[in-house]
Amino acid sequence: MEYFFYLLIFLIPYLALSPWQKLLGVPTGVIYACLVALFVLGMIIQKPRLIRWSGLKQTPLIVPLGIFLAVNLASMLRILVIKGLAGLQSNNVKELGFLIFAIVFYWAVVNFIDNQEKWRNSLLALIVTSTAASLYGIGRLILYLLGSPLGQAQPWTVPRLVGTAGESQVFGGLIITILPFLVALVLYKSKCFKGPLTYLAAAVMLLALIMTFGAGPWAGFAVSMVFLALWVHYYNLKQAVSVVLVFSAVFLCVVIIDRAVYPNYAEGFTSISQKITGQAPPPENFQGRETFTVLQKSGSPVKPSGSSPVKQSKDTVYVESVFSKVERSWFRAALVNMFKSSPVLGVGPGNFEYLYNDFRPPGTPSPPYVPKPHNQYLEIMAETGLVGLLAFGYVVLSIVVSLVLNWPGVSTENKKLLLGLTASLIAVGVHGYAFGILVHIQVWLLPILMLSLVKIDRDFGPGLDFRQV
Repeated sequence: MEYFFYLLIFLIPYLALSPWQKLLGVPTGVIYACLVALFVLGMIIQKPRLIRWSGLKQTPLIVPLGIFLAVNLASMLRILVIKGLAGLQSNNVKELGFLIFAIVFYWAVVNFIDNQEKWRNSLLALIVTSTAASLYGIGRLILYLLGSPLGQAQPWTVPRLVGTAGESQVFGGLIITILPFLVALVLYKSKCFKGPLTYLAAAVMLLALIMTFGAGPWAGFAVSMVFLALWVHYYNLKQAVSVVLVFSAVFLCVVIIDRAVYPNYAEGFTSISQKITGQAPPPENFQGRETFTVLQKSGSPVKPSGSSPVKQSKDTVYVESVFSKVERSWFRAALVNMFKSSPVLGVGPGNFEYLYNDFRPPGTPSPPYVPKPHNQYLEIMAETGLVGLLAFGYVVLSIVVSLVLNWPGVSTENKKLLLGLTASLIAVGVHGYAFGILVHIQVWLLPILMLSLVKIDRDFGPGLDFRQV
């Protein structure tokens, strides 16, 4: 059972990260869900007391998560009462199904990780698999730039690393669930994981993160670094210099790649800057045209030609860099409109894509397809209303309160680990403003690891740390 669980962690970047990818004609997310179901069944057989109410209520965070699930179900029930079965869409089933799956996954794993060795090995499996996936993505991107048919990238202003996700933002989200923690290990000189391999893993993931050109993951990582730097009494000048040297070595690799095969890297950074500060085209510029027509008329994506990718015009760079910004502003406006229409329980979980055209701002075009709204918090507010937003806030507040109340009794070494995991959770939280984060199972691992560490430290005594494992 123990090694099967570590396999589940290892498979996250390959099976669980992108449920829209398919293997042998079957969605890989379904394969992963079946494997998790076997693990959960094993946990129930081994520890049947955990499914009794006395066992459930002792599981940290399970009550707030149960309330959040109940609100989602109530929101969907309201839609069914109003519209009948005609109000049930496939996205409703997917959204609620994944939420139930994630909570069951959380329950099983937080009860499975009951000692320091399991905690450490679980985190080690996540570090190893994330590093391997990053190396895979870097290699495929470089092959793409060299014109090899084995290469893979997501076309944009510059080709972006997709790793094992099929989408750069998704893969960037995977990296920031673990990279801030690795930086904390190096900065605070943790004894849990130490040595050159920790530096190497952090450098590889940092390089992969840069190559994703995902503004959301970048912003999340930057905020997490500020958080780690605030805890000055856990590191000294030598440790800070070590981190700076790792960052410098990675950026040197960026410069080398830039000069060798990636001559438009600078334009990618410019595009990210324009996303944040640029003036977006007004909605009337797009009126009467399908959403992506503008991009198609501005030029084709970068294509490799031998060893030199074809550069795009400045107009194309501008339009592509600001278009996702203006489109997401339309998504946010539609989410606010949905909330105004049903402020208490929302329009129903998973209904954004179905209802977008009814609530999009006047004058904006109808897109050929509607993706996720790229804002987790407004999505919760629109789909489950104020009650759902408060329930989600209760989940977050419960995590914070648990950490604050237990912090004084946690050993110094474990405090460093908790700070690293908190930094990762902050990075993911910032990314949530620009992306959907709750639909990725690695995000659920962060509160699992945080609350499990607090419980383990309490059970084994405040003086015990990972040097004694």
